[in-house]
Amino acid sequence: DQLRYQDGKHGYRALITTRHKLVQPLGAPAATWEIYDLINDRSERYNLAARMPRKVNELSDIWNNSLRKFKREAAIP
Repeated sequence: DQLRYQDGKHGYRALITTRHKLVQPLGAPAATWEIYDLINDRSERYNLAARMPRKVNELSDIWNNSLRKFKREAAIP
């Protein structure tokens, strides 16, 4: 299961899975993602992006594919 959201008020977007939270500040370069282990670090104090580049790529691909799909489906003819 996954939850995707974008919070314009606080300025970030996120993808949350059962175990991980992938976060990116709005306006940040495309490769600027943070990832947190929600089971072992519920307060999200330790960004694991440098130690988990494959997981960041996997989840950011899911985010980007979902965004493209949404934009395509939301297009007004």
